[in-house]
Amino acid sequence: MWQTPWKAGGDERDGDKPETKTTSKLTLNHGDCDTTWTYSSEKFAMKGVGKLLTGNYKSDLTGTAEYKFLKSSWKLTGAMTLVTPDLGGAKIASSVDVEWESSGAQKVKPKVNFELQEEVNVGFSAEHDTKDLKKGLFQAIYAPKDSGLFWMRGNIMSKEFGFGCDNKLNDSINHTWEGTYNWGGDTEGIMGTSFGLRGGVEYELSGQTSLEAAV
Repeated sequence: MWQTPWKAGGDERDGDKPETKTTSKLTLNHGDCDTTWTYSSEKFAMKGVGKLLTGNYKSDLTGTAEYKFLKSSWKLTGAMTLVTPDLGGAKIASSVDVEWESSGAQKVKPKVNFELQEEVNVGFSAEHDTKDLKKGLFQAIYAPKDSGLFWMRGNIMSKEFGFGCDNKLNDSINHTWEGTYNWGGDTEGIMGTSFGLRGGVEYELSGQTSLEAAV
């Protein structure tokens, strides 16, 4: 694979990119750990995935390292996952990702989900730069086995909370609605209030005619 980049508006070559791009990749299996080594004309990268736990509790550990020659920049990432067996009606799936960059930027991204009796899931995710919270999401979902989907969710940063549902009433009618409340963010709701509504409907009127609408 090759490319010849040019700076906009002229014939001067872009020093941040090579004239010819080449890539080589090597994958090695070490039993419970797999590594992938990538070398190109722009960067060098390594990724390793290892199994920490393989029994009832399952856990993986992933790490990556990347160095870009032309920009003299690097990035390191690490991630760990943990999935539990049934703990008296609840299963837990969690992960945490961390990132470090040569610019000094750092990120921590935790995620947790609780599965309760197969029909209910409750979870949250976040992103923190070790100084301030950048993302904060939480949700609870009820998915009965017969039909339908019901949820409540919130966004801490945009200060919005919502309740919603998705129902297939029959083979030709499907509704999706969500009501929201904003407790101080920049989002403006119905007629300038803190309350909002969004949704959509889908109707199959006949074998050749259908109707879809969204608000």
